[in-house]
Amino acid sequence: MSLTKIIVIVIISGIILFASLLVYALWPKIRDISDQKRLTRFVNTPLIIRTAAFIYKSDKGSYRFSEHVMSQMDQYESEKKYDLPVGSVITIQKIKTYRNDAGSGYTDVFALGEFITLKGEKIEFEYDWGGIDPPLYKTEVPDLPLAPWQNITDSTINIEK
Repeated sequence: MSLTKIIVIVIISGIILFASLLVYALWPKIRDISDQKRLTRFVNTPLIIRTAAFIYKSDKGSYRFSEHVMSQMDQYESEKKYDLPVGSVITIQKIKTYRNDAGSGYTDVFALGEFITLKGEKIEFEYDWGGIDPPLYKTEVPDLPLAPWQNITDSTINIEK
């Protein structure tokens, strides 16, 4: 085998290895954790909103799973589409983790659900429930903050990473 062939093979192998590494690093890791014991009570059951929430329509790139984002903040970076006053009913269909090592590298928990508007339309949304990466100098997974469908007296949820 000539030296030129060996150099070409090494260069092509290096390009393929580099491209594979980029794909692995940039591709988000998404896991469905809906079946975790602490979360099953929220999935596929009607949930009543306990604190006011709002649905915003986000621009592409500002959301992970659905363009409609539920938030407890009255002011948000996107256009407000719907108000969810206390007593509104929603249904969570899945709870997923989203991790992208190319950016922050943090793992966020998203509740994916839907609600029915007064006109009878089903609107799918995502709710960023919080991060589950241990803070600096700690090893335990932090609790998720209370979601709009939880009572203030409910205990916070700690999930397995």
